[in-house]
Amino acid sequence: KVAIVHSQLCLLFSGVAETTAVASIEEDPLGCIHFSLDFNFETCLLTVYLIEAENLVSREFSGTADPYCKVCLLPDRRTQLQSKIHRKTTHPVFDEEFIFEVEPDNLRTFSLELLIYDYDQFSRHDCIGQVTVVFENIDFSQRQTIWKPISKTDNKHNPEVSTCMLTDM
Repeated sequence: KVAIVHSQLCLLFSGVAETTAVASIEEDPLGCIHFSLDFNFETCLLTVYLIEAENLVSREFSGTADPYCKVCLLPDRRTQLQSKIHRKTTHPVFDEEFIFEVEPDNLRTFSLELLIYDYDQFSRHDCIGQVTVVFENIDFSQRQTIWKPISKTDNKHNPEVSTCMLTDM
């Protein structure tokens, strides 16, 4: 299925049965990310090929970012892999592979989470946003190439974001 989400944001190429609210993307464009998923049933290996990102929101006054991506499988988050940092760009070309060992019987119970960060040498890295792909509706009989809009980070599922609880004493 091909849908034009925003003329300058991205094209979505996805076999995933998901709907995206165009209004919310246009109100707060965080960019989009291009990646592919390929599962080898003989070796039980899932390859996530991170291709590129476009129109990332810069958190700096310079108008550029130093983006990198953390890749993990939900719900367990046992293995979290990280891309290289790309300096001074809002259009990084990642061109990196991340490989996960997954039993074929359990494949559809997982989701892919991509967390896109802006590296900061002197303080905490800013999370630009996230992309989550539920594997339940993915056809793994062939490689799937996907463009997805980047959404705001869901803090309750992001271990990088801490919560402070204050109590009255």
